[in-house]
Formats: sequence, C-alpha cells, structure tokens
Amino acid sequence: MVPIPRHGAIAVSLPRTHVRRVRPWVVTVLLCAAAAALYGWMRVPIGTAQADSFHQMCANLEMRPGDWPCAMTETRAVAAQVGSSLFTWLAVALGGVLLAASGRRYTWAIPTGLAAVATAFTAASDGFDRSETGCSG
Repeated sequence: MVPIPRHGAIAVSLPRTHVRRVRPWVVTVLLCAAAAALYGWMRVPIGTAQADSFHQMCANLEMRPGDWPCAMTETRAVAAQVGSSLFTWLAVALGGVLLAASGRRYTWAIPTGLAAVATAFTAASDGFDRSETGCSG
C-alpha cells in the first residue's frame, strides 16, 4: 500500500512568475479621471443648449452685440458648463473617494447621499409652476 502524504508534504517546483500588483490608489485615480471625463462629456449638449438660449434671448429682447448674452459663443458656453459641472462633481465625489481610500466601509456614500437628498429637496420645493410656461421638467 502506498502511503498518502499529509497536508504540506508535497513540494512542487514552479517557475517564478512576476505578478505586477496595481496599488488601490492608482485604480481609484484612474476610475475618478474616467468618471470626470465622462461626466464632462455628457454636459456638452447642455452647454450647447445654453448658448442657443442666449442667442434666442438676444434676438427676442433686441439686445446690442456688445451685451454679454449676445457675446456668448457656443465654445464659451460649453466650457463654462463643463467646467462648473466638473467642479460640482469634484466637490461631491472627492469626499466619497477620500473616505473609501481610507478604508471606511459605508461612510464613503454619505457625501453622495447628502448631495442626492439636497438635489431632490431643491427640485421638489423650488416653487416654480412650470405648467404656466409650457415647460416640462
């Protein structure tokens, strides 16, 4: 009868492989950069719509070309919208990223949750009656 070796009694020689581990903060930084780029890219149509509304306002109110709404180009409106949105994103996301990177389990969601609650509360209580303007939203 062949004896059965106990646990750990078998030694196998394997070739050494170099596994490169990526540090968690590198992954966090890359994901944040990708999220910021996507968030900014999604804001381009809003900036374009804002530029169009400025031009329409200039035409409706018969403003002069030197007035600032008439001087607003599409590029400036898009840059302003994307820039302000990225600052907002940074303010909301940075707290969660820092809490998650420090090893907190569930507290990373507090900044984002508070921002979502504040946004919902503001949207629900803005007091503006959109039925009179014909606008939805």
